[in-house]
Amino acid sequence: MVKKYPVNLSVEERSFLLHVVKCVRENSERVKKRALALLLAHEGWSDREISDKIGIGTATVERLRKGFCSRGVDVIRHRRSKGRRRRKVDARVREFMIRLATSPPPAGRRRWSLRLLAKEASRSDQLPISSISHESVRMILNGMSSEAARKRADCLVLDPCGENGQDGRSTARE
Repeated sequence: MVKKYPVNLSVEERSFLLHVVKCVRENSERVKKRALALLLAHEGWSDREISDKIGIGTATVERLRKGFCSRGVDVIRHRRSKGRRRRKVDARVREFMIRLATSPPPAGRRRWSLRLLAKEASRSDQLPISSISHESVRMILNGMSSEAARKRADCLVLDPCGENGQDGRSTARE
């Protein structure tokens, strides 16, 4: 079977990788194993044989082959970052949550709980998200920047478990 990403090393690349494998202190074990995997791939070993010989996964060998074709021998030293995830909570969501938290609580409640705020935000058609966790609500409210909003939000009960009754007091008998 013809490999999709064949490893063909030049003389300089091969000598560099041999030097990396033989250096005792300068290189980490991971770098040495990656260099050895490229050398064995150059000699025609299969991904399975390389992974069994060195003790790395076949997926790692495949990624090394692919990385070598696009970036050269630098692939043994530098791992590509996966990038940052796009945040679900943007400025509009934060503003809405602060507005909701500083508004009067629903009928029959004296205070907002984190779970109640999350439930109300999930029901809203004004937000670009379909759901939000009570932990995200907590993080938003902890990061409120406006002093006025903080003063108005003093009535909040930060009760993530929702164990308190409707009036915010503990339901357990003392």
